[in-house]
Parts: sequence; structure tokens; C-alpha cells
Amino acid sequence: MSDLPFPLLRTKLLQPQLAPVLVPRPRLLDKLLGRPDATLLLLVASAGSGKTTLINQFLEQRAWPVAWLSLDESDDDLVVFLSYVAAAVESVFPGACGLTQKLSRTPQAPPVEYLAATLVNELSDIPQPFALILDDYHCLRTASIHQLVGQLLRHAPAPLRLIISSRFDPPLPLSRLASRGKLVEIRAADLRFQPAEAQTLLEQTASAPLHQDRINLLVDEMEGWAAGLHSVALALRSAEAGAGAAGERIVGYQRRLVGIIADEVFAMQPADVRDFLIRTSLLSQLTAPLCQALYAGDSSEAAAPPDSEAILQRLARDSLFIEMLDEGRQWYRYHNLFRSFLARKLEQTFGQTEIAALHRRASHWYWDQESVNEALRHAALAQDAALAADIVETHLQGLLLREEWPTLERWLNLVPGETIQRRPQLLVAQAWVLYFHYRLAGMPALLEQAQTMLDDGSVDAEASALVRRHIGALSTLLLFIAGDYPGVLAAAQVVLADNEPGHPLSQGFALAFQSLALYATVGEEQAIALCARIVNDPLEAATVRARVLVSICHIYGIACRSIEQERAAWTLLKLAQEHGLDVSRAWAHRNLGRAFYERHELDKAVQHFALGVELRYLSHFVCASDCYVGLALAYLAQGRLEEAQAAAAEMQAFYSERGLASLPEYDSFQARFSYLKGDTDQALQTLARSQSTLTGWSIIAFETATLTQVMLYILAGSDAQNFAALLTLDELQRQAEESHAIWHLIRILTLRAIALQRAGQAEQALATVEQAVRLGYPDRVMAAIVEFGLPAKRLLLRLAQRGVEPAYVRDLLAAFPSPEGVQFAPPAGAPLVEPLSAREMEVLALLSQRLANKEIAAILVVSPLTVKRHVTNILQKLGVDSRWNAVERAREIGLIPPT
Repeated sequence: MSDLPFPLLRTKLLQPQLAPVLVPRPRLLDKLLGRPDATLLLLVASAGSGKTTLINQFLEQRAWPVAWLSLDESDDDLVVFLSYVAAAVESVFPGACGLTQKLSRTPQAPPVEYLAATLVNELSDIPQPFALILDDYHCLRTASIHQLVGQLLRHAPAPLRLIISSRFDPPLPLSRLASRGKLVEIRAADLRFQPAEAQTLLEQTASAPLHQDRINLLVDEMEGWAAGLHSVALALRSAEAGAGAAGERIVGYQRRLVGIIADEVFAMQPADVRDFLIRTSLLSQLTAPLCQALYAGDSSEAAAPPDSEAILQRLARDSLFIEMLDEGRQWYRYHNLFRSFLARKLEQTFGQTEIAALHRRASHWYWDQESVNEALRHAALAQDAALAADIVETHLQGLLLREEWPTLERWLNLVPGETIQRRPQLLVAQAWVLYFHYRLAGMPALLEQAQTMLDDGSVDAEASALVRRHIGALSTLLLFIAGDYPGVLAAAQVVLADNEPGHPLSQGFALAFQSLALYATVGEEQAIALCARIVNDPLEAATVRARVLVSICHIYGIACRSIEQERAAWTLLKLAQEHGLDVSRAWAHRNLGRAFYERHELDKAVQHFALGVELRYLSHFVCASDCYVGLALAYLAQGRLEEAQAAAAEMQAFYSERGLASLPEYDSFQARFSYLKGDTDQALQTLARSQSTLTGWSIIAFETATLTQVMLYILAGSDAQNFAALLTLDELQRQAEESHAIWHLIRILTLRAIALQRAGQAEQALATVEQAVRLGYPDRVMAAIVEFGLPAKRLLLRLAQRGVEPAYVRDLLAAFPSPEGVQFAPPAGAPLVEPLSAREMEVLALLSQRLANKEIAAILVVSPLTVKRHVTNILQKLGVDSRWNAVERAREIGLIPPT
């Protein structure tokens, strides 16, 4: 190692020795030992919690070679860290990391990815499992080190078991490891001594039996802190032996703890330190500038305020009752026992007005540091509603730009309702929250109230301009949902004309709905051109580009251009991940799921819909709902009925949890799903319960209540309902054609064709389904047609005879569920001893067209003998003796439409 530019300290590679007094901790060891395949064992807790001791106990249970590295601040350099890691491994397996060591000594280190790959490859060559321990990982801050360790975890060599101890969560891919079952975590709560463990420790050290109730009280006061309990044990051992038992000495020590606090730690301090301790007791965490801020503007003290930093350092050095929280020695906290004592002193020393003033100063300090949660907490403790409102207003725009609407909602809940009613910015903030919850009915009143306050002239010019932009942006989306596309274009133009730089939120929403309205009124070309100009402008804010990309995805979805929809969604996903935009990330997964689902790439569809569902509490409600719909339908199309039912049930719970089970789309999807899984009676019952609320539809909707009603009337309703559905389809088709809603139009045309076939208008039915097929052909749309099941398949079989788009139609036919998949049930009560299989239903449909066995065989791409066998089975199951009698019987019981 002599050619290294720095010396390696061999003592850092030595495994610490176990303490002579050792408390067995089987519950923690079982947790560690129970996952032998885990890639990372992570222990995160404050100093003195017993992390290193537990690691040693664990390693004693394993026969692994151990490469130990005790880290400190001097290792916070990629080259130094990598050299030590390689040296630790080589101390156990000589020569194991030779290339890594050489690379770390080059004048200019290679890229992190290359170093990581080299290390991974060399560790993979080690012939047996071993443990690499990185102790005190919190000492490392350099991003490239975390990147290297992250790569080591992503591509974990088979022999490696990585163990990390830290005072704080390391910036590593923990979520990914946890999702793959490769992470075991031991946290501070796990490491806290339980009463039985504390009793063992105290008795081993104090050498005397202790009463359990006294132990319990001590554990509560010490919060199970290993170092504190050990100090108590030492104090008991060194105390003078009295007449009482050791159990009584524990009680005496607890009492003496309070006495020490009052008499030695507090009473003996100078007056300025006592005042400091009392004031700062209202803080959950302490840092010198914050503590100093509690003295700002305090005219009651004639002397200058004390030096907070010096006091904190002294307390940390001399007292048991303050704990350092960060590696930079900037943040501390009082132990709960000490803080409780000081809190009583605070109430005895200061009045409520003075205490409120202290909270207000703390709130202002946190506000300046943009630590809004703490700022709001102290404002609430000060009972200063105006201050809380000011804080929320200051951060409103930033939260919405970062798509952190759940945080905005939580903050608004900390502001009294009467204060919100007097603040137009908070009124529009409430409207935004309602938008994300999809509680649209409450939005207009809030916007009108805010507008009235602006018109009164009681709001300053800057705030007024911001509120007007919010009102304009929210108005565009309300107009769009109402289907008023000219109104959207006019409102968006006003917002964009008034939008100065620095207000990307309203700009993004106005552009998003302007582009959608453009598509609905003039078509794809102008809408996409507008969007492309925004997305391709590197100077545009990420929020603006994200909103416009969501619109592009919607446009391509409406236009049935799933390939372009997929491309736009991948771009959106990348942008959202780069900027931490959860709402946009969820929309990206929703649109990827839609694109894959429409092309019948069901595994990919399931993957992205599921990822969208995972984000349901961070995304827009409609996005989450669409992902649930897509997930259930994709599972169903795969024949995975159990998973489909679970997704539908979870969606039902989600709606109920959000209080939105009254939405038309809620019942309509449940009806749609019930029919598709074969429960026609349940579908019709659900439809009957909800049909009075079924109204219009949106061009971007995945679940459309009106269209679902029409679908069930046609596929499972009476002749009268079928006729009524045809009339409804006239209006829906007109709307879809006017707004260029191709996806909806394909579904409408397919349903119309089925309804016409059912009404005996066979040629019109074929012509109509041919229109649907030609619309879906350019991007090979599948799901919009296949979902309607056997009636659609029968029409496609006839279309195949005519040679219409043969390759596409063949793919469509192949996409229908197989006999082993989900069956689309005949009407309930059909008198069949044994139901017909899917293939037999196909043969029966072709028999109704008076086709010979050879013709049927050619269409189904099977042999005439196979067709003959199917015909024989059909005759037996229907109880008839001829092909034509089979057709008539099938019509009687509703298996095929009447002529």
C-alpha cells in the first residue's frame, strides 16, 4: 500500500470487541438471522443505542468472514473510501480487490459507474459468503460514494452481505431493496431496551435483583436508551449500600435523577443558562441560531442575550440529558425527562402571553428557514392564526409547483376556517385541494368568493394578480369538464395574456386545457403543435412542460395513437422523476398503462397501472381511478379473475374512503366489471340503482357512465333497452365526431354494430363495425373492440370473410379470451345442461350464417374434422338433431341474436 497518496489506518479495519457485560437480544437477532438472502442489513439509531454491539452479536451467530470498516469524516472522499473498502476485503481475502485498488490510485479516478462495476465483479469472484460492515456510515456525505454503494446494492454480488450502521438514513435505494425483499432494517424503536432486557443489564451490572414495576418505570423514563440504562446501572453499583433492597435503590435513583436535574444540572447553572434552558424547552430540537432567535426583540432582559452555541456545546459535553442529532454538531435535543422538568419550569416562570411570544419567534425563525411544518406548529401553539395563514400563503405557489397538494391540504387544516374565509389566496388553495380530490362541486363557490374579495379592492396588487391567475387556471379546467371548449380557449387566452414570468402554475394549466380544447375543436395538428413548442423549449419551467405533456398523452389517447401516447408518457415519466413531481409521475404510468392496454400488451399494462395505483394518495383522484379501472380490466383480459376482483374491490374501497361513492363513474364501472366477469344480473342491478344519475361524458375519461349504460342495454338488456341505446348512441356519436374523440368513437361504433345486429340489420351492422375497424387499424387498437366480447367477435368473424384489414382483424380475433380465460356468460337462466365453450360459440355463430364446415374451418384456421366435432358437441348440448335447429334453439335461449 506504500504507493497510496495517504496512509491506511489498520485500526479502522479491526472488528470492535464485545463488552464484558452483554445482554442477549434474541428478538433482534431473530429478525437479522431470519433473512439470510437479504442484500443489506441496515441499523439506524442515535449514538449509544447499541448498534455496534448488536452487529457483533449477529456476526457471532454467522460463520462468515468479516470485513470491517469503521468510518469517520476523513473517509468522506471517493478514492479514500474505495481504498478502505478494498483494503477491508483484502484483509480477509488477500488479492481479492487488486484492480479496484489500482484504479483508486490513478491520478484521475475513472467514472463512478466504472469503479462500481469493477468492485462488483471482483466481489463476485470471492468463493464464499462474507460480511462487509460499514460502521458510522453517517460520516459520509459525498454523493459519488453513495452512488457507488447504491450500484453495489443494485448489482449485489452473490457472496456479499452488506451491513451498514448509521445515525441517519443513508441516501441509498432503500425502497427498491425493500420492495424486492432484500432489506432488513433495525431502527431506534427496535434497539430500545425492553423491560426484561433492562432488568438483565441492571442486574448484571448492579449484581442485585430488581422489581419489574420499578424497571418498567425506569425504562419509560430512559426511553429504552442503552447508554442511559448503563449509566443508571453504574450509579447503582457505585452507590452506598443501604438497608433497602436494590429495587428500592432504583426508586431512590429515579428520585435522585429529578433531584440532580433540579439541584445540580439546573440550580447550579448561572442565571443566563437557567433562562436559556427554560426558554428552549419549548423546542423539540435545538440549534444555536434558533435558540438565539427566542431572545429577539426581548426588552425584558437588560443584559445581552447569552451565547447559545457555547451553551449548547457545554451542555452536550457535560450533561447526560442532551443528545446530538447530526454529524455536524449543529442540532440537539433534550432528553424527555429533562425537557419535562424544564417545561414545568417554563409554565412557572413565564405567563401565557410570554410563552406565546416565544412560540411566535420560533415560528418566524423556522419560516425564514423554510421549515414550514415546524413554523406552522409553533404558530398554532402561539394561537396566531394570522401568522399561520401568512406562512401558508408564502409557500402556496411552491407547493403547487412541486405537486405537493397533500402537504398543502395538511397545512390548510392548521389554519382556522374563519381565517381562510378572509384570505383569497387560501380560498383558491382550498379550491386546488378540491380539484385534486375531484370534489368539483365545491370549487365554483370558493372561486366566486375569492373573486368578490378581489373586486372589493381589499387585496394588495401583487396578491391580487396571483389570485386572479389561480382563478383563471381553475376556471379553464371547470369549463373543460363542462365540455365548453370555446369557453376554455377564451379563458386560457386571458390567463396566458396576463401571465408574467415566475407564475408557471397558472400558465401550465392554461396551456394544458387550451391544447385539449384545441384538439376537441380543430383537431390534432394545431393542438400538438402548441404542445411541442412548449415541451421543446428548455427555458420553460418543469411544471409547465409536465402539464403540457400530460395533455399530449391525453390527446394521443383520445386520437387512438397509442404508440405516440407511449412515447409522450415515457418523456413525462423521465421529467417527473427528475423533478420529483408525483402527480405527473402517476399520470405517466396511467398513460403508459392505457397505451399498452389498448395494444393488448397486458403484462406491461398491469405493471404501469399498478404503479399508478401505488401513487393514489399523491396523484389526482381521476388518475388513480383510471389506474384502478385499467388494472382490473387488464387482469380480466388475462383471465386472472381473482386479481381483477381484488383490484375492483380495492377501487371500491378507495372511492368510499374518499367519500366519492356517489359519483356516476363509481357504479358504472362496477356494473361494467360485473358484466365482463360474467355476472349479468349483478351488472343490471347496479345499473338500475345508478342510472338516474348517469349523465354526460368527458373526452379524456377512461370510464364513461353513459357509455357503460348503453353497453349493458345492448349486450344484456331487453329489446326496448337495445332500441333506446341506439338512440343514445346517435347523440354520443355526434359528440365524439365533433370532438375528434376517436377512442370513444371506436367503442360507440362497435356497440352500434352489435345493437344493429341484434335488431336484425345485419348489413348495417357489418358496415358499422368495419368503420370501427378502419379507425382502429392505424395504431392496431385492440381493447376498445375486444372488450365487448363474443358479440363483437361474431361480427369480426364475418368481417374476416370479406377480407377487411385481414391481418388486423386476425390479431383482434386472437385477442379475445380463450376457452381457459374469462368467459362472457350467456343470459342467466339459459336452459343448458352444459355451457358451450368459447370455440363452440364461434362455430355456432358461423352456423347461423349457413356456412359449410369447410368454410368455417377456413375462417377458424382449423380442420373440417375439428369443426365437425364441435358441431356434434353443439347439437348434443342444445338437445337438437340438426345444424339449423341448433341455430333456432340458440336464438330462443339468447345465445345468438334473433334474425
